Amino acid sequence: MKKVLKKKFTREDVRAIGRKIPAVPKDLFEPTLSENAAYIAQTRYSFRNEKGEPVETPKKLFWRVAYYIAAADRIYEGNIHKKTAKEFYKLMASQRFIPNTPTLVNSGKTGQSLSACFVLPIEDDMESILRTMRDMAMIHKMGGGTGFSFSKLRPKDDIIGTSKGKSTGPVAFLQAYNDVTSQIRQGGVRRGANMGILHYTHPDILRFAVHKVDEFSLTNFNISISITEEFMEKVKKDA
Repeated sequence: MKKVLKKKFTREDVRAIGRKIPAVPKDLFEPTLSENAAYIAQTRYSFRNEKGEPVETPKKLFWRVAYYIAAADRIYEGNIHKKTAKEFYKLMASQRFIPNTPTLVNSGKTGQSLSACFVLPIEDDMESILRTMRDMAMIHKMGGGTGFSFSKLRPKDDIIGTSKGKSTGPVAFLQAYNDVTSQIRQGGVRRGANMGILHYTHPDILRFAVHKVDEFSLTNFNISISITEEFMEKVKKDA
């Protein structure tokens, strides 16, 4: 059983340890990557210098990620995190396990996220719509993907209580989110990716369902219709 150190480590303590990446141990083997895989690893996931040039080999890349993740084991006695780092490295170098893109890119950096998928709420008011759009942009900047349900937004042409104008509906905001993603994706490590969902009872569901028929529409979104068991039972009965 691992014995916990008496010293209390904060989350930032552990991260600071992980950012002090030591040299790659000499007893670790070279990654078994194809020429193309090695090229992708170095050009997409490597740390870069001030000129934007990759500065890591695949071996150094995997060791950085392995050591940063293993730093969580520093709370135990015996420097067990060093053993964990080697085990994690071997998994990646042999391609038995490869973590997600944010983990490969952000491990060892300050103030970054290692998570790849986020579900963000959207309420039926402009403040919530724009706040979530801003959160989406920041998540994409760190290499994460985002999902939303637009089901709470009022349908197209509904009267807006404050201005007495008409709502543009969820499909219009879906397009707005897509356009923002198009503008920020080049600054990150990969294209921004989104999932948009609308409940089948929403008045705009037909407009939503056919919006991607045009191949140039919503290029940064996959869309899905949210259904229920009740809906499926009605389908079975042809109701």
